[in-house]
Amino acid sequence: MQSSLTADPDAYRELARGIRLHGTFGLQRVDSVNGETFGSHTAFRPPLYPWLLSFLTDDFGDIANGRVAAFHFLVGIATVMLTYVVTMVMLPIARDKIGFTQASDPRIASCAAALLVAIDPLLLQSASMVMTETVATFLVVVTLIGWAAVVDAMDRSSTRRIIWLSIALGVTCGLNYLCRPTFVLWPVMLVAILGGMSWRGKTSRPLIPAAVVICVMVVFVGGWTARNMRAVGAPIWATTHGGYTLLLGNNPSFYNYLRDGDRFTTAWDATSFIDRWNHRWEGDPRTAAFWESGERANANPSGPLSEVDEDRMAGQAATAAILREPGTFTLACAWRLLRLHSPHPLQTTIQRSPVIHLVTAYYVGVGMAVVLGIMSLGRRCFWPRWRGGFSLWASIAAVHLFYWTDMRMRTPLVPFFAVLVAVWVAEAGRRWQIRRVRSTTERVNR
Repeated sequence: MQSSLTADPDAYRELARGIRLHGTFGLQRVDSVNGETFGSHTAFRPPLYPWLLSFLTDDFGDIANGRVAAFHFLVGIATVMLTYVVTMVMLPIARDKIGFTQASDPRIASCAAALLVAIDPLLLQSASMVMTETVATFLVVVTLIGWAAVVDAMDRSSTRRIIWLSIALGVTCGLNYLCRPTFVLWPVMLVAILGGMSWRGKTSRPLIPAAVVICVMVVFVGGWTARNMRAVGAPIWATTHGGYTLLLGNNPSFYNYLRDGDRFTTAWDATSFIDRWNHRWEGDPRTAAFWESGERANANPSGPLSEVDEDRMAGQAATAAILREPGTFTLACAWRLLRLHSPHPLQTTIQRSPVIHLVTAYYVGVGMAVVLGIMSLGRRCFWPRWRGGFSLWASIAAVHLFYWTDMRMRTPLVPFFAVLVAVWVAEAGRRWQIRRVRSTTERVNR
């Protein structure tokens, strides 16, 4: 899949080029008067990943595929190693209560978790694309480690140590947000968990990291919003791509696919949607008539809109589609939730390969192991350390109930799923050791 490194579907290469050549987070434009190129400010994408790519560009703004591949490889290796670390950190809590023996060594289960991250098909596919999944997954693992450190520190560390660990946690949450704005809900949930701990324990100690994380996130969100206010003239706190992403998952063409198509085996063909959206200046996308074939009434005399206005119009068109068909919107939410967790890649006329069946079988097995891991934890799922991971899962699912969703959107969850599988591996080792001891005892007694 090395050819995928050449493609730039989300314009991250172009943004990195603009940062390197013009010092501007924006797309290159050509001056109509003198023909010189310049950077046009944008908020179309989050800034962290293009900024990292800008260090890989040469003096001409080009990025060799080998550099991107090496960068993703190193980040991927770091993610695998940190998955081992976070599993070792979290498993002892389960071990104390589930009753692990020395035979069910946590290192074995931690190696299993790291291996699952190393061979995960979605992560391997994402590593061959110039997209954010590889970096986002790495940041998620770092944040899980930071969350576990903060939770542990509240029991036995000084206030100063708690503050410094909380700052580190807030920074990783902020970097997650700058990598993928959909992560903004996760620190909100973490702060809510800390607030609940304070209320139930009748102590103000958990409020210290809660306040610190809030302050750090205000700096990140406020800084990005202020930049966009200056650069594009609107207080955009996420990106100017959110409206389009909402519309991509809520438009008449997609709704027709859900009602009439083979939605569980065949991917949605977005050709008709893209064709209509390419003529958005010739009509009003907020009306049902615009999306009907050949209908181009109510022409917009103002012509192309600004980046901010176009994003706003896309969001309004999606809202109008939802209000026209609330029943189908509910079906779409259920479909998106299923697609986020589906083991089966949807096929197209181009993508038909036996590999799809292998991937499906792999994810069916992993999914079953995740369920067994959750069952092994039982009520311990509600312990603070584990709630950090489950809140990540809930935040991603909540966001993608409304926005466009496919299997790729769950790549940041892969390490946490691997940790849950490790719980089951360790529990299986414990049970095997118990049976072995009982068998040995029975032979001795006989």
